[in-house]
Amino acid sequence: VDIGQACVDDLGAVVSKLAHLKAVRAPFAMIRDAAGLRLNLRKRVLVPLVDFSAKVAFEYRRWLVEELPEWSEFLIQPQAKYLGFMLGPAAHKLSNHKKPFLKLETRATAIRRSPVAPAPAFVAYNR
Repeated sequence: VDIGQACVDDLGAVVSKLAHLKAVRAPFAMIRDAAGLRLNLRKRVLVPLVDFSAKVAFEYRRWLVEELPEWSEFLIQPQAKYLGFMLGPAAHKLSNHKKPFLKLETRATAIRRSPVAPAPAFVAYNR
């Protein structure tokens, strides 16, 4: 695995070659068994870091079926959400900021409209 990341029940990996996914299988199974985790069918996404096309998706799917049949149902997409951030070649850099900025704006408006002074309102709102 070239790069690995785990956060509670979110796992991500970046590999430089599709064949390197085989190296992820054993550690993933160990983590899965130790923590009792199961893959969420809606979140399993393989994001090729190449120019995406139907042909690429087909080739990746065929490889998964032949080499990692237990992962053959992964979605194959040009982007995916990981820990709230869109990643992959098709992810637009600004798309990662929309929700956090909206959340900030909503909270700032609630604090501003509060009859309490801003500092105590901020503390109370974030408890």
